Amino acid sequence: MEKVLRIEGMTCNHCAHTVHQALSKLPGMNDVHVSLDSGSAEIDFDPEQVSLEAMQKAVEDAGYTLIGTED
Repeated sequence: MEKVLRIEGMTCNHCAHTVHQALSKLPGMNDVHVSLDSGSAEIDFDPEQVSLEAMQKAVEDAGYTLIGTED
């Protein structure tokens, strides 16, 4: 399943890398592309292995805020 996560608080490439690492570590994540310019992460994941709540927690634990999703 593909989604776009809108993420607030990323201000540099290190921020984007931190979010990428946090999401990539979750089980069921097939692909993660984080864009600093758009403040988003395009993800491909298995919804039977990882929930949006788990993704939100990973983003927040990394110090950022998940402000919405798009299909």
